[in-house]
Amino acid sequence: MLYYFYFKYGEVRAFQWDDYLVFVAAIVIGFFVSAIVQRSQFNFQIKQLESCLQEIDEDTITSQTIREQQNKKRRMIGIFLLAIICGLLVLAYLIFR
Repeated sequence: MLYYFYFKYGEVRAFQWDDYLVFVAAIVIGFFVSAIVQRSQFNFQIKQLESCLQEIDEDTITSQTIREQQNKKRRMIGIFLLAIICGLLVLAYLIFR
Protein backbone atom coordinates (compact mmCIF):
# COMPACT_ATOMS: atom_id res chain seq x y z
CA MET A 1 0.00 0.00 0.00
CA LEU A 2 2.94 2.31 0.56
CA TYR A 3 3.99 1.70 -3.04
CA TYR A 4 0.49 2.66 -4.13
CA PHE A 5 0.68 5.95 -2.24
CA TYR A 6 4.16 6.65 -3.55
CA PHE A 7 3.39 5.94 -7.21
CA LYS A 8 -0.07 7.53 -7.15
CA TYR A 9 0.77 10.74 -5.32
CA GLY A 10 4.56 10.96 -5.68
CA GLU A 11 5.03 10.88 -1.92
CA VAL A 12 3.79 9.15 1.18
CA ARG A 13 1.74 11.78 2.96
CA ALA A 14 1.17 11.98 6.71
CA PHE A 15 -1.48 9.51 7.82
CA GLN A 16 -4.77 10.41 9.41
CA TRP A 17 -6.91 8.14 11.54
CA ASP A 18 -8.87 6.78 8.57
CA ASP A 19 -5.60 5.87 6.80
CA TYR A 20 -4.59 3.78 9.80
CA LEU A 21 -7.99 2.13 9.78
CA VAL A 22 -7.63 1.21 6.10
CA PHE A 23 -4.11 -0.14 6.62
CA VAL A 24 -5.16 -2.28 9.59
CA ALA A 25 -8.19 -3.60 7.70
CA ALA A 26 -6.05 -4.49 4.68
CA ILE A 27 -3.51 -6.28 6.87
CA VAL A 28 -6.18 -8.26 8.74
CA ILE A 29 -8.05 -9.20 5.55
CA GLY A 30 -4.78 -10.18 3.86
CA PHE A 31 -3.79 -12.35 6.82
CA PHE A 32 -7.09 -14.20 6.92
CA VAL A 33 -7.23 -14.72 3.15
CA SER A 34 -3.69 -16.12 3.11
CA ALA A 35 -4.41 -18.32 6.13
CA ILE A 36 -7.48 -19.80 4.43
CA VAL A 37 -5.57 -20.41 1.19
CA GLN A 38 -2.62 -21.99 3.00
CA ARG A 39 -4.95 -24.21 5.03
CA SER A 40 -6.76 -25.45 1.92
CA GLN A 41 -3.44 -26.06 0.13
CA PHE A 42 -2.16 -28.00 3.15
CA ASN A 43 -5.33 -30.14 3.28
CA PHE A 44 -5.07 -30.78 -0.47
CA GLN A 45 -1.48 -32.01 -0.13
CA ILE A 46 -2.30 -34.18 2.89
CA LYS A 47 -5.19 -35.84 1.04
CA GLN A 48 -2.91 -36.53 -1.93
CA LEU A 49 -0.26 -38.08 0.29
CA GLU A 50 -2.79 -40.19 2.19
CA SER A 51 -4.34 -41.55 -1.00
CA CYS A 52 -0.91 -42.37 -2.44
CA LEU A 53 0.17 -44.10 0.76
CA GLN A 54 -3.05 -46.12 0.84
CA GLU A 55 -2.55 -47.22 -2.77
CA ILE A 56 1.09 -48.12 -2.07
CA ASP A 57 0.05 -50.18 0.97
CA GLU A 58 -2.60 -51.98 -1.08
CA ASP A 59 -0.17 -52.29 -3.99
CA THR A 60 -2.72 -50.79 -6.39
CA ILE A 61 -0.91 -47.63 -7.46
CA THR A 62 -0.93 -47.12 -11.22
CA SER A 63 0.55 -44.68 -13.66
CA GLN A 64 -2.97 -43.29 -14.16
CA THR A 65 -3.09 -42.31 -10.48
CA ILE A 66 0.28 -40.60 -10.73
CA ARG A 67 -0.86 -38.67 -13.83
CA GLU A 68 -4.04 -37.58 -12.05
CA GLN A 69 -2.00 -36.31 -9.10
CA GLN A 70 0.33 -34.41 -11.42
CA ASN A 71 -2.64 -32.86 -13.26
CA LYS A 72 -4.17 -31.73 -9.96
CA LYS A 73 -0.85 -30.17 -8.95
CA ARG A 74 -0.54 -28.36 -12.31
CA ARG A 75 -4.12 -27.10 -12.00
CA MET A 76 -3.43 -25.70 -8.52
CA ILE A 77 -0.26 -23.96 -9.74
CA GLY A 78 -2.22 -22.50 -12.65
CA ILE A 79 -4.90 -21.16 -10.31
CA PHE A 80 -2.29 -19.56 -8.06
CA LEU A 81 -0.50 -17.98 -11.02
CA LEU A 82 -3.78 -16.64 -12.35
CA ALA A 83 -4.56 -15.11 -8.94
CA ILE A 84 -1.13 -13.46 -8.80
CA ILE A 85 -1.50 -12.05 -12.31
CA CYS A 86 -4.98 -10.71 -11.52
CA GLY A 87 -3.66 -9.08 -8.36
CA LEU A 88 -0.82 -7.42 -10.23
CA LEU A 89 -3.20 -6.18 -12.92
CA VAL A 90 -5.49 -4.65 -10.30
CA LEU A 91 -2.49 -2.99 -8.64
CA ALA A 92 -1.28 -1.62 -11.98
CA TYR A 93 -4.80 -0.33 -12.73
CA LEU A 94 -4.98 1.42 -9.36
CA ILE A 95 -1.55 2.96 -9.78
CA PHE A 96 -1.95 4.26 -13.33
CA ARG A 97 -5.59 5.27 -13.07
